[in-house]
Amino acid sequence: MMDTPPMLRPVPARADDLVHAVVAGPFHFSESRHHAPLAVHAHERATITLVLDGTYEETIGRRVVTATVAGVLFRPGGAAHADRFGSTGAVNLVVEIDPRRAAALAGYTALLDDVAWVPGPGFGGLARRMRAELYARDGLGLLALEGLTLELLAAASRQARTAERARTPWLTRVRELLDARFADGGLRMSEVAREAGVHPVHLARVFREHHGQSPTEYVRRRRLEWAARAITGGKLDLAAVAAAAGFADQSHLTRAFHRAFGVTPAQYRRRDKRT
Repeated sequence: MMDTPPMLRPVPARADDLVHAVVAGPFHFSESRHHAPLAVHAHERATITLVLDGTYEETIGRRVVTATVAGVLFRPGGAAHADRFGSTGAVNLVVEIDPRRAAALAGYTALLDDVAWVPGPGFGGLARRMRAELYARDGLGLLALEGLTLELLAAASRQARTAERARTPWLTRVRELLDARFADGGLRMSEVAREAGVHPVHLARVFREHHGQSPTEYVRRRRLEWAARAITGGKLDLAAVAAAAGFADQSHLTRAFHRAFGVTPAQYRRRDKRT
């Protein structure tokens, strides 16, 4: 029987293309090799994909992303996509993130909410380091993999923000405004557009191109993320969380939360207390 580090739990293979996988805390890591196209499918959790070798083309809605070793692909949970691989196939390292950890990281990176391809030559080195830890047998793989994942998120977020500011400075202002006033039920897109100095129709189109969702969908997600953090904090009752996050009432929060996370706020809080 293979000697396995005590803090890394092997995951049973789910497909013929899966090479190796482990669970490290809130992260699920897997290495897979692909040649045949993959039909439209979705992952329940938010995912980060790094290419270790080869190339592939991913179609997500109307977007087509060409993924290579010189970048990293972020995809929110539930995003339907299909993949076609290059002539030599592709070897990928995929990180799936527990929704509770994704919610906790939302204040630091928006990449987990959107479909985003972030190019950069440094990501290839990070991918190789992560793969090495995936196979480590010294009992320190958990710590190393979690640390490298956070390093990856920080580097990609910094690079994405820099590129975004350079392309459309007003879009940064829009996002800052939505982040600051997501709980404000009186906020209107006409007001946001006026603050940004662009037409509302142009704002809606460019925002969706960059973030894969409308401003309204973005605000709804931000409310849920804030509510998830407040629920796990345990200092507010659920009615107070709903009001502070901008929901009409606790029932409204419960319905939206269950649609997004598959559990009610009360179940989410109880689960958090057990972990």
